[in-house]
Amino acid sequence: MAKENLPDNDNRLGQIKEGAGLEDSKINQEFVDFIRKWSTPILLIAAAAALGYFLYNKRIEARQAHIDEAFAQYNQSANTFSPSPDALRRIAADFDDVKGVSIMARLSAADEYLRSVQRGIRPGSPLDPATGEPENEEDFLTPDGEDRVRLLDEAEALYREVWNETQKNPAMAIHTLSALYGLAAVSESRPDLDAAKNTLDQAMALAEERGFVEHVALTRQRIDNLPRLTRITLPKKADLPVPPEPEPLEIDETVGPLPVEGVTSEGVTEVIDEEGSESESSDADDAGAGDSGTEDSGTDDTTTDDAAGDDASDDGR
Repeated sequence: MAKENLPDNDNRLGQIKEGAGLEDSKINQEFVDFIRKWSTPILLIAAAAALGYFLYNKRIEARQAHIDEAFAQYNQSANTFSPSPDALRRIAADFDDVKGVSIMARLSAADEYLRSVQRGIRPGSPLDPATGEPENEEDFLTPDGEDRVRLLDEAEALYREVWNETQKNPAMAIHTLSALYGLAAVSESRPDLDAAKNTLDQAMALAEERGFVEHVALTRQRIDNLPRLTRITLPKKADLPVPPEPEPLEIDETVGPLPVEGVTSEGVTEVIDEEGSESESSDADDAGAGDSGTEDSGTDDTTTDDAAGDDASDDGR
């Protein structure tokens, strides 16, 4: 029987290729060799990637914790009754990599220097929360002393640092404006009104450029008020006049005791009027009794005279 006439099942025998199993075995052996050769490097690369991802997350967490700590220390130092500029400057130096905190800490320290000059009190002095006055007399500043000049210089240096650092960064324009406002206030405190006006002109130009409408109006108002500025020195507490002592109350003892319960102004008036009426009625009774006695004596005298006249007429008879 010819090969062409074989059934389909028998045709499969002709499709068998000699050595096909060896080729499949060779392919499997190549894959095994590939796994053996590159499995260790692949595992090392995967482990390194996982470790890098883990360290990256840890770094992000550490950075966020560092930022949180910076803001926490700044808020704790700035939001006190009497902030210390030295503490604020130390925070600015310790967290110099956190730009927002560093800039705000320097601005707050400069503001405190300037505020101390305006109040005439050394910065960071312990104050009485009830009166706002220093607890120690030596914490007052002399109006024209060296401390006042030094504090103004410190404030100007900090404001200028912030201005130089932020003036070219549009995202920090608000900090630049704050620094310019501070520099203008330092010039006003010296006083140097021309320098203050030049600084406020720069602030107005920046506000107009950034579209800060409210700051434009505020800066224009400060420029208009410059001619009316005068230097005001607050007096010390020791220089203030001593208030007079209150005079002791004088109690009128002639009124007599007053009822305790239900006492009102009208009730007091009624009690006083009743006592006055009783005294007037008693005086009137005494006066009536006196007049009655006088009339009786006059009647007796008349009777006596009549009796004497009768005796005289009897003697004449």
